[in-house]
Amino acid sequence: MGHREKVFIDGKEAASVTTILSVVRKEFLERWRGKLGNAECDRIVRESQDLGQRVHNAIECYFRGDEIPELSKREAEMFALFKGWALESRFNPTELELHVESRKHLYHGTMDTIGHFGDGVLLLGDWKTSSAIDDLYALQLSAYAQAFKEETGVEITEGFVLRVDKKPDSKKPIEFKRFSNLPMYFDVFLSCKDIYDFTKKKGKYERA
Repeated sequence: MGHREKVFIDGKEAASVTTILSVVRKEFLERWRGKLGNAECDRIVRESQDLGQRVHNAIECYFRGDEIPELSKREAEMFALFKGWALESRFNPTELELHVESRKHLYHGTMDTIGHFGDGVLLLGDWKTSSAIDDLYALQLSAYAQAFKEETGVEITEGFVLRVDKKPDSKKPIEFKRFSNLPMYFDVFLSCKDIYDFTKKKGKYERA
């Protein structure tokens, strides 16, 4: 997670997975911005991103066995929820914050984790601090899985999202969802990539 400088693959600028998926319209966000205004929404988004980054960092430190950084009261509560899940599920990460690139499809991204739940079956995992688990996350995981396969030859067909809610009064403070058949979702991701390339005049649309 976090900002990364521009990435070039074979001399061509590659978009990130999250940037590509931003082409998907989110009506609830449009209504939210219409209600509060862009300035206030931008402020909330920045604060949410900062909180998410700190919680992500704490999770990474936990799995690496490093000292947990100082957290605010709410961040510490969120981290405690995650830690409880980690101990109960016995999730065993084999990779953390792994950056991958797809030379074939010209995109890149950083996955939160690869690991297993003791059965040896590898899954891609993503930590979220959003208010709900969106099916778009499956497209994100599928894109990472494809790039990982290109780089390593290892195919991962399953993934999961663990979401810890930012709101202290949430009815679902923590939520886990597993996605199977990631290659199926990748077809949808490629459709989003095609729309992104069309709108940005990239790839086959560069001179259209």
